[in-house]
Amino acid sequence: MGRLTNRTECCCFSARTGAKTLAILGVIICVIMIAYSSVLLVKGAEPICWKGNCVTPNHGPDGILVALIVRGILVGICCMLMLHGVNRNRANFMSPYIIIQAIQIVAYAGLSVFHICVKIRAKIETPEYENGGLLLAYCAGVIFLLSNLIYFWSVVVSVYKAIKEENYARLTNQSESACA
Repeated sequence: MGRLTNRTECCCFSARTGAKTLAILGVIICVIMIAYSSVLLVKGAEPICWKGNCVTPNHGPDGILVALIVRGILVGICCMLMLHGVNRNRANFMSPYIIIQAIQIVAYAGLSVFHICVKIRAKIETPEYENGGLLLAYCAGVIFLLSNLIYFWSVVVSVYKAIKEENYARLTNQSESACA
């Protein structure tokens, strides 16, 4: 991927403010995901009725819901650690978030490529399966999502590097003043 540029801004705000915002939004999203998955796990799927037609949604096996709950807890903890790291100038607290996000970016990219290949294969085997425009829109959506994930990840990495440099400079200045 090459070297990431050091970003000083994130969406018209400082990169630190952007990292804090990402952490807070991450915690909020994780709380919603945990609550939603927990309700589905406990309550089960109820039929959804509209204009006399009832459909029972299939959310998959309970193991998927448990995995979503565990993922929500882990990512939420990483977001809270990042928020603490940015607020207290502790770069090491940001490392778990950076690692988890990098893993998610790679996983999303791999799953998206797989999903696109399956859609293309289905389109080749049954041409009436899907309109080509929908496939193009799906590809554009995947590219947009991945580019945003990479951008926000690079903002957090830039803040991580800036905090590391500030801490190193502070330690260097303290050791020089102690020796003088």
